[in-house]
Amino acid sequence: MPVWGCEMKFTGKTIVGSGNDLSNIKYKVINHVLDYENNVECVICKTLNPDFSIILPSLSLIITETGSVLSHLAILARERNIPVVLISDITSKVPETGVLNYENGVLKIEK
Repeated sequence: MPVWGCEMKFTGKTIVGSGNDLSNIKYKVINHVLDYENNVECVICKTLNPDFSIILPSLSLIITETGSVLSHLAILARERNIPVVLISDITSKVPETGVLNYENGVLKIEK
């Protein structure tokens, strides 16, 4: 388990979307669509599960450990201009919930 300071920075590969700058976005690490909460604007997940398409209209950003630009969810996210960012092993490095900033391809997570 990581030791948390004030902030952690990650650099990922944006596979879908323009990589718009997003500030003070609430996130939650989820494994299943039923783990989603309505006040969350970003999900962090292990894979791009097609079931997440039902929560897509509520999201501003998706962060995943694995995925492809041709996956079903990535295609739907592209149509809605929602960035999808690939960062390896992120689900084990961040708290389950929190606030993040995404600027110029750099993800900053605050505890």
